[in-house]
Amino acid sequence: MPGLKRVITLLPFKTRFERTLESGSYGAMKATFYRIFEEELTDEMIAQKQRFMIGDEGWPLGWAIWGEDARGEHIEYYLTSRFGDTHGKIYRDGEHDASLPALWQVGPIDDRYRALEADLQNRGLL
Repeated sequence: MPGLKRVITLLPFKTRFERTLESGSYGAMKATFYRIFEEELTDEMIAQKQRFMIGDEGWPLGWAIWGEDARGEHIEYYLTSRFGDTHGKIYRDGEHDASLPALWQVGPIDDRYRALEADLQNRGLL
């Protein structure tokens, strides 16, 4: 069509990560949570600060609880798998510590194992 000019406005492209970081003081935590679990950490979950399931009822991966320690506010999670359990924390600033003790699948069921199992159960991670 002669005389008709097409004007294309390019909106600034932002990745999911960039949009999440802009979503308030929990943005870094949300981004890390999504990167690890490929699930949303919703504003509702943050507001309620209650124990929640990672995965879904059809395929539960584990449990997470809210906590606070010397490093600050965090989500502590425990995932169970036939390939080995994983125990870690995601802090509000997005830092991730996946080096917390987990129950072992090979080896003795000794007092250390039982103490760790009881601690995880008492805190709602198992």
